[in-house]
Amino acid sequence: MEVLYVYLPEHRSTVDLTLDVADTAMTAFGEWFGPYPYDRLTIVDVPDAAVYAGAMEYPTLVTAGPGFFLPGNLSLDGIRTREAVIVHEVGHQWWQSMVAFNEAEEPWLDEGITEYATNRVMSRKYGSDRSFIDIGRMEVGYLDGRRAPYIANPHVSMYGRAWDFDGRTYPIATYDKPLLGLTTLERMLGEEMMLTVLRTFFRRYQFGHPTTEDFRAVAEEVVGEDLSWFFDGLVYGDATLNYAVTALDGSSVTVAREGDLVIATEVLITFCDDSSIVEPWDGIEREVTWTYPGRAVCQAEIDPGRKLLVDLSWIDNGLARRPAMVPWMALVSRWIGALLSVLLSWGGL
Repeated sequence: MEVLYVYLPEHRSTVDLTLDVADTAMTAFGEWFGPYPYDRLTIVDVPDAAVYAGAMEYPTLVTAGPGFFLPGNLSLDGIRTREAVIVHEVGHQWWQSMVAFNEAEEPWLDEGITEYATNRVMSRKYGSDRSFIDIGRMEVGYLDGRRAPYIANPHVSMYGRAWDFDGRTYPIATYDKPLLGLTTLERMLGEEMMLTVLRTFFRRYQFGHPTTEDFRAVAEEVVGEDLSWFFDGLVYGDATLNYAVTALDGSSVTVAREGDLVIATEVLITFCDDSSIVEPWDGIEREVTWTYPGRAVCQAEIDPGRKLLVDLSWIDNGLARRPAMVPWMALVSRWIGALLSVLLSWGGL
């Protein structure tokens, strides 16, 4: 299989990057989901004056360039807009062309699964914490820029026809929330199980026209459990979730759930003698208190593994008797980076 890049003479400097990134994406998607069955993939460069022709997908052909991300054909070292566009559009060869969703009736399927796959490739190639922006000390993952729009407007269902959304809610429903939701699903199920779900779905519906319900049926069949929290809560519904540590009182810890979405999680409780315990929490109760007679609790953290990307606020996930400045500074730095990512990436692919 060959990748053919048709480029303008003034964009000769993009040749090596484009072919390298496309090769990485093709290899990863073939490994994760199933082989690309054609002899060639063509990538077409777009003129500086035709930026909106970039970031488009067709069977066996995609267009490159920063697309909606940056004006003209501007590319900045350390801001991987071109790379993200290439990976995303190549991903549509699997999730739009071979597994042929109805892009107008259920746009979250092709754009959302492709965004999830894009993040996986970007993280594999560049590192999860700096896969989108890597300028000096400013490191931002591809996921980071998708959290801010979702948090600003979380009551948007993924499911819906393209014309049911406006210019503000469409990117949230089809890109931001599906990426966060599918990555949360992966972290809850485990990477291998998630890839098994998608590989099974791909093989069963290659050159078919599956729907959201087909995806749900395959996912629940492969996993062997009810995934209502994902499909009913996030895909079809507008439920939100925010977990918070609300009190540390001597030897007790109180946690609370805000919102109607329920996802099982864990609470890491650290005692003042530096020992710790992990408490499983199903999240069903609105408030839970654990008490440890004779032991002083110094710190508690919900979801210490950061599995729940749809949690609206991570700031209140932890509470400590003594404030720790380093984590706070790191959090502020990531939010600044995420804001920059949003400003650069707002739009579509």
